[in-house]
Amino acid sequence: MVENEAIVNFIISPYFVYFSVTCNPDTTFPMVLEQYKVDQLTAFKNRDKFSDQAWNNRGLYPPAPEISLKLTTLFNSCADRLIDAVQKNSSEEAIESVLQSQLSNFNQLDYDTEEKEFICELFFELSQILNIDFADHAMTWLYGSEIASSMREQVEMNPPTVLDTLHQTCPSCGTALDTFILRKQEGIPDFSWNIIQCKNCKDYSIVSFGPNVMEVRPDNYIFVEQLPKSEYTKEQAENRLEQLRDLRK
Repeated sequence: MVENEAIVNFIISPYFVYFSVTCNPDTTFPMVLEQYKVDQLTAFKNRDKFSDQAWNNRGLYPPAPEISLKLTTLFNSCADRLIDAVQKNSSEEAIESVLQSQLSNFNQLDYDTEEKEFICELFFELSQILNIDFADHAMTWLYGSEIASSMREQVEMNPPTVLDTLHQTCPSCGTALDTFILRKQEGIPDFSWNIIQCKNCKDYSIVSFGPNVMEVRPDNYIFVEQLPKSEYTKEQAENRLEQLRDLRK
């Protein structure tokens, strides 16, 4: 790991994924093409995000239809606002402000814990598309400011021990792209293909964490996109990887 870079822990639970980030303000992340962002936001809007199958995939019974309809309406409106901001070439700060204002449209009192975790997971997905660090806002919305602040302090004061390391190398430059497994918990599924980008040469790769992994820390790479295994086969994930490579040419 290069000194003074952002330290990013990838926190995983069976139903909720978010980044715990300690960032150096000088750290920069590669920009994704505007059209790519618009395409991804449009696909997000068009996806049936709250189908019965989507709830079942999380081990939950679908809520009353009006709840799923309300969530769909709010998220589709959010996607529209973000598409508009991207097309206007808005700054990162302005787009983060849009995300924050849209999250405030969700009243925590209207949802149970599992529903709120689902909401945060989808905001995480949107933030990933936009390359925005939205972890603090999502954690504060979900847990409240005091608990979220306490969680961040605990992570900073008591960094977890590395339990295991997943090793792979960048196919282009040979840089070691290690994934340090920091926490495990029984019952967490291996639910996604994760497209990553080498910090050295900017080429893309795929990493899968395996089951029961709760928290990881990437070394020499950043996360670019998360593809649920319920929606993508390995071949489809590899096709998506090639699409991203083509965008860089």
